[in-house]
Parts: sequence; structure tokens; C-alpha cells
Amino acid sequence: MARFYDTEVQLYQMRRGLMGNTFFPEIQQIATAVLSGDPDYCSEGFQLRVPCRRVWIDNVKLSGSADEMQHAGAFLDSAARAVGATWNVDERHTAVQRCSFIGGDWNHADQTIKCTSKFLRRLPTRCPQSMSLVEAERLVGRLVHAGGLLRLPLGRYYLAMKWYRRRANAFGRGLVRLEEQQPLSGSVRSAFQQWIDDARRTVTIPHGGYGASPAVLFTDASLRGWGAILVLASGEVHVAGAAWKHVFEPGQINVLEARAAGNAL
Repeated sequence: MARFYDTEVQLYQMRRGLMGNTFFPEIQQIATAVLSGDPDYCSEGFQLRVPCRRVWIDNVKLSGSADEMQHAGAFLDSAARAVGATWNVDERHTAVQRCSFIGGDWNHADQTIKCTSKFLRRLPTRCPQSMSLVEAERLVGRLVHAGGLLRLPLGRYYLAMKWYRRRANAFGRGLVRLEEQQPLSGSVRSAFQQWIDDARRTVTIPHGGYGASPAVLFTDASLRGWGAILVLASGEVHVAGAAWKHVFEPGQINVLEARAAGNAL
């Protein structure tokens, strides 16, 4: 049972979550964070200090030394008993070196991460010759999630994302239907296949983080001007661009694309 006040100080009480309600994931996120002793939600006497905490709706991932995790396990059990909650984890009393969390299999013993077998079963092994917008949305969403887990630079799959964006824009203009099959060119299929293969990899991550990742540079050009976005490993983003000083013909767009990349560098 959960009690909370809304912005108008009205008290609400729920016996179970309304899974179809769009606001419930946020409520569950807060409830799980409170059970884990998150300092952002808990007062001093109810906090659990750990080196790393990640909360995702009804999932909690804590990491630290073995002693810290033994203490964390006892804290989580105590917090759950206090409110009548249960943890659906077999090894909740033991600090572990391997765990599954939001689709990723984290192995601290050999410092690797890979997508879980359950997640990979939902990915095709080969890119199809054509896809509907519904199928593409499902595939791209899962591949983007895998990219976040494995720290894959999305710029590597630019052609695949560009094809999906164009199909989505065409649907927004009423030019295609959701279930209509759209053919994929050879280059687009190759980009999707590379993305699928990379999502099935096991990635080694040294202790202390993901290390220095390469920056990603996106460039584009039109007959009117050029633009570029640089995304650094730290998350810092730089944007540049300008209008062309001369008038160009449509047949010169390939040259302008190259100029955009040169200007960005």
C-alpha cells in the first residue's frame, strides 16, 4: 500500500499500482529509490551511502566493495520489511560479482558486460530485406538501448538511423502506413547488420569506468549551409555551422557534404 500527497495536498492511498497509468512508472521509481536509501529522497537517518546506485522503476543496482554490499543487502531487507515489500532476488543477502540489470549482464569478475540472453532473443540475427515502421521502431529502440549498455558510438550506424528517421517523417506526412513494408538498400541493411552484430558482443570495461571513449562528430550540408555537432566522451556537446557564401547547384551536394566535414574539423 502506498500513500502520497498531490500538488494540492490531497492524500491518496493505493493498494496496488495502476500499471496502465502513464504516471505510475515515476511513482514506482520514487518508491524503489526510497527503499534503496537514495539520499535524493531520504532524510539522513534513512540513507544508504554506496559508491554507485542505479534505480530503474522497480530495479535497483548497487555496486561497491564486498563489505559495502553486505551492509547494503541487510539495509535493503530491513527497509523492505518495514513497509511490507519483498525483493524478487535469490541472492539478496550476498554480495555478488555478476548480476543482470535492465537488459545487461554485468560481470565484475572479468570486467565485462553483454546483453542478457532474454534481451538478445528479441533481436534478429540477420537484418531483413524490408521492414514496416512498426518493426523498425521496435528494432531501433532495442538497438539504441543495447548501444547505451555497451557504450556503442551511434554515429557508426548513421545510415540505419537516417533511414528510420526518413520513414518516420514520411509516416508523419501521411505518405506511408505503419504496417507497410519498406525495402532496405544494401548500405542500410549493412548498417543495421553491423548494429545487430555489435549488440551481441561482449564488451570489456576496465575497473573505474568505461575509460576515454572517442568523440562522435555529426556533419550535414544543404545548398544553403552546413552544420556539425561534436559529442565528447564527457557528454559535452559543441555545435557549429554557417551559411554558404556562394550559390551552389543541386548536383554539387556531394562536394558540400565533404566541405561540411572539413569545416567541422
